[in-house]
Amino acid sequence: MNAITNVVGQSLEDGARVARLKKAVDEATYGGCIERAVLWSEYYMDEANDGKSTAVQIAEATRHVLANKTVKIYPDELIVGNFTAKRVAGICYPELGGLGIMIGVDKLPTRKVNPLEISEDEQAKLQSYIPFWMDKNMVYLAFDGQEEQMRFVKEQIEALQYQLYEAGGIAHLAPGYEKVIKLGAEGIIAEVEAFEAQTNDPSKLDFYQSVKISMNALAEFGDRYATEARRLAEAEADPQRKLDLERIAEVCARVPRYGATSFYEAVQSMTLTHIAIFQETIGETTCPGRVDQFLNSYYEEDLAAGRISRQEAKDILGAFCVKLCETIPMYSDELTSMLGGLTSWEVVTIGGQDSEGNDATNELSFILLELADELRMRQPNFHVRLHENTPKAFYDEVIRVNFGPGSAPAMYNDETIIESMMNVGYSLEDARDYVAIGCVEPTAPGKTLGSTDAGMYNMALALEMALNEGCQFGSDRQIGVKTPPVSSMKSMDDVLDAYKVQVKHQLGKLHADLQKCEQFHAKYHPTPITSATLEGCLEQGVCSTQGGAKYNFSGIQGTGMAVVADSLGPLRVLCSRTSGSPLRSWSLT
Repeated sequence: MNAITNVVGQSLEDGARVARLKKAVDEATYGGCIERAVLWSEYYMDEANDGKSTAVQIAEATRHVLANKTVKIYPDELIVGNFTAKRVAGICYPELGGLGIMIGVDKLPTRKVNPLEISEDEQAKLQSYIPFWMDKNMVYLAFDGQEEQMRFVKEQIEALQYQLYEAGGIAHLAPGYEKVIKLGAEGIIAEVEAFEAQTNDPSKLDFYQSVKISMNALAEFGDRYATEARRLAEAEADPQRKLDLERIAEVCARVPRYGATSFYEAVQSMTLTHIAIFQETIGETTCPGRVDQFLNSYYEEDLAAGRISRQEAKDILGAFCVKLCETIPMYSDELTSMLGGLTSWEVVTIGGQDSEGNDATNELSFILLELADELRMRQPNFHVRLHENTPKAFYDEVIRVNFGPGSAPAMYNDETIIESMMNVGYSLEDARDYVAIGCVEPTAPGKTLGSTDAGMYNMALALEMALNEGCQFGSDRQIGVKTPPVSSMKSMDDVLDAYKVQVKHQLGKLHADLQKCEQFHAKYHPTPITSATLEGCLEQGVCSTQGGAKYNFSGIQGTGMAVVADSLGPLRVLCSRTSGSPLRSWSLT
């Protein structure tokens, strides 16, 4: 292979380093990490922190985690940062949905599906915090009284009528990483101080204080990796790796404290900010977004100045992609069985248009496609935007990669999605900048708290209940509204009327529960790091959990749509054959 010398002072052999990183992560045992839960509990159990505002408590608790969590730099790493104390592991959030995991933590290592390694000492340590969090977790604080709390928990575990993922935290969004890359934590603090000078509103000043605490914590997080890199460099015998570590120390001393001045610094800044958000709140479905767009200027400047090669940029991005695979969700047995697998839905969106409607495909777009093809790991979840002016070379490459093993990346139609986003209130410019979130949901990055998968609703169950008087087939348990029996239905309109009643009833219940979850987040779990990256929050002095972002949505997804459609077709045929007579001959149960 042809070797090149890059700015981190080592020889790269056409992706060999990234291949070794991939191998190390692929071969790592999946674990459950208790570190964040322990550190978070330590902060809240310290009586010195009682009486502080909620926003300040969240900021200081996050700072406590970032200042004390394990810092490791693994062999071969170009991009550094640890989600957990283990190479590949999940995080427990005791104040959100983690209590169920804490109670059943002893089952995690031995369960048949997706076991997580966690020692008996770790299990005991985690369970020791259960009494403290019994009256401080999301369910207890969001729902009034034990009866309502138990009802909600039972229905969520059953996952029959609807599932509220927002009960575990608001995560479905693409933070404004571009802002942190450009300004750095210090630049954001300066921005906050300018807004502080313009207000005497106590709630706004409290929010601004929490952001400043969080940004200082983020800057210090980078400092910790700089210190660790220097320590390792002093003891490193291999001259090439010593140069690597010295360069890592230089980069982490700059970012995310200050704005990035190179492609390498930009990727490292994004990585540490991404990891920090995972400590502030649940991180699953937090998405990097249009990486090829906001990193491209750094790449082109470095390339033109001879500070970087295409291969080096690819290796740096490859190292970032592998890094995203070091986090997995730490779910209970019930949630694991419902969601399947241990994906984190960290979407990278490639290609598409710019804010003026011009094609935005660039060299990084092609590099990311190559990485999607070559790595084929759990993360990131690659999504590609296509439109009528997409270059043929890029389109052909997308098709080539998709025909390989894995059937990725996902493909999105710009013209259709941009129009649909404008229909719900996005400006044309912001719609053109859309990214995919989680599975398939489009939002404007750095401007939206969409909670795009706040809840999942069982559409097929509503039809079943419409045909069985508000019960499931074979059951007399009333979980829906009492609607007329099938024997009294004479037309398709009667079927659809009953279906609409069931849908309205179930969505009403979902909406009431979701409101309580969202009120919990607004009151008890603000997110100052995340909010600092979202347009509108600093300008208004309002956290994103309280509506500060430019765009605010709560996305509800209907599941079983195809089942309902496939069922309504035959029902329509049966109705036409009865010619207005009661449908007593139906055998539905």
